[in-house]
Amino acid sequence: MKPWYMERFFKYGSAILLVLAIVFLFYKVNVFIKPVIDIFSVLSLPIVFSFLFYYLLRPLVGLLGKIKVPKYLAILLLYFVLGFFLIVFFAYLGPILIEQISALASLSMETFETLKKTQSFKIYDYEINFGLEIKEKVFALIQQATSIISKNFVSIFGFVTHLAVTLVVIPFIVFYLLKDDSNIALGLTKNIPKRLRPEFSKILRNIDSTLSDYINGLVLVSVALGVLLFVGYVIIGLKYALILSVIALIFTT
Repeated sequence: MKPWYMERFFKYGSAILLVLAIVFLFYKVNVFIKPVIDIFSVLSLPIVFSFLFYYLLRPLVGLLGKIKVPKYLAILLLYFVLGFFLIVFFAYLGPILIEQISALASLSMETFETLKKTQSFKIYDYEINFGLEIKEKVFALIQQATSIISKNFVSIFGFVTHLAVTLVVIPFIVFYLLKDDSNIALGLTKNIPKRLRPEFSKILRNIDSTLSDYINGLVLVSVALGVLLFVGYVIIGLKYALILSVIALIFTT
């Protein structure tokens, strides 16, 4: 018979208490942990997006590899094709998007100006009073939002700078992920005890396959939905068809 301290309940309970104690101690030494958290928060965004593009481009790299194209050349070729499509998109569809966004914004402002002059308005059979009190609250909210933006201008500028750096860094991370993905998997497996390596490799392959199927399926469905919505909007003659379909594509991804 096993001693009581070797029982499964005691082992798992001790492990949980140990984890909670470690978390509590980390919380108490926040001065040392905060820089690590800040670094992780800065690196997390480019890493997440890099893995997203990695899973999207990996099938294409594998397809080019089947026709004997070297991996690094296949990646550069895909970068060239993506860059060409982005240039075409911004050159031809960019002005249309900007025009539709401007028209939509001006329409919103015209609606708001009309609303300011109106004491009440109807939505179907319901009449909504838009009295002086509500107007004052709306203007107060606008002033508050303007004040927040002006006070946090430095933070907004920092966010934009961080976003720009992220967009520059992502292609390099994706390149090395696509080029050395097999070496990364082998490096991770080598740090695992030999008796656990087969099971670890199996779990790693399952995670990789699940993420790949999920990301590719999600993006494919979102793109298909955006294209179908755009075609449908154009057929029925809806204004702002492009901007509405792009918004739908983004929010369904």
